[in-house]
Amino acid sequence: MPDSYQEDLAYIHHAGFGDFAREAAPAILALLQQHGIAGGRIIELGCGSGILARVLADAGYEMCGVDASAAMLEIASRAVPEAVLRRASLHDTELSRARAVLSLGECIGYLPGPDDSVDLLRLFARVAGALEEGGLFVFDVVGTTGSEAMRYRDWRSGQDWCVLIDVDEDLRAKRLRRGIIAFRKASDVWRRSEETHWLQLFTRDEVLSALRSAGFEATELQGYGTRALAPRRMAFAAHRRGKE
Repeated sequence: MPDSYQEDLAYIHHAGFGDFAREAAPAILALLQQHGIAGGRIIELGCGSGILARVLADAGYEMCGVDASAAMLEIASRAVPEAVLRRASLHDTELSRARAVLSLGECIGYLPGPDDSVDLLRLFARVAGALEEGGLFVFDVVGTTGSEAMRYRDWRSGQDWCVLIDVDEDLRAKRLRRGIIAFRKASDVWRRSEETHWLQLFTRDEVLSALRSAGFEATELQGYGTRALAPRRMAFAAHRRGKE
């Protein structure tokens, strides 16, 4: 598993970037209700610090979270103590029977390293096999245009943290590199850490084709309710087709 989101970056992500999951939560609840899923087990792949899981648990769902980051799961265990949490790669972990599977925040595209790849069809088939008939799969990924590379630098800060981000896309390999330098204040000392995250990028046709092959009927979402998607992101709500 990639050694991503270690202690300080996990804290920064929870404290400074948790608004995405928080603002998306009402739309996820609405999607579940629209598909007749009023209770039962939900698996969240890439559950992070448990912000979305907390909202869904409060709504009466049985939450099972999977994440590769031990530090993220430590925060989630305090936020949602009743949830079943597992440290594992979402691409390899065994999936129990569920009413819905969620993966928000580009988690599907995360790679252990630049030479690894995501087998979308294999992942989608595993999700379909775990879902009950009519079950719902909601996720988002970063898309690639194949012509204009995503390259930028940015920074954000809070009272006791600061993060600097350097993003570079390899169009040919369909990979995105995020170089991250994090600073976090601990007592009277500022700690510095660095991480490099790799993501695989996908075209819309690749995603929709893999979903159809895995037995899903999919709708592309323009956002999660009032929460708009960041540039180049694509979100999908897919339901598992019944047996023909």
